Amino acid sequence: TQAVTTATFTKVQYATKTRDTHGWYDNVTNYRYTPLAPGTYMVAVAVAFDSVTATKEVIVSIYRNGAELFRGSRAAVSASTFHDAPAACLVAMNGATDYLEVFAYHDHGSDRNITAGALANYFTATRVSNI
Repeated sequence: TQAVTTATFTKVQYATKTRDTHGWYDNVTNYRYTPLAPGTYMVAVAVAFDSVTATKEVIVSIYRNGAELFRGSRAAVSASTFHDAPAACLVAMNGATDYLEVFAYHDHGSDRNITAGALANYFTATRVSNI
């Protein structure tokens, strides 16, 4: 479980890896993906929060090299036990110094926890082209 302060973009610490063939995702220190092969990558992410309130928003953002690249959001239509926001995009990576991170945001007025162990929390990247 990771707490996210209201109205603050917070780096998501995906601590569990289910598959990382090349070991390019750091799930201990920086929580970032640094692919060492140049190309275009399909990146898909999502974050789910506990105890959401109706009409409040959840945002998940994909950052490349410390700057926001793409964002996805979803507003809760009713109060529920958890609420998620997905995002996906194609990203050109240089294979040397480029890295990706995920940040989450919510506007619920008080801290909310990212739902521990939820299948709605993921960060995946796959190289789809070598140019």
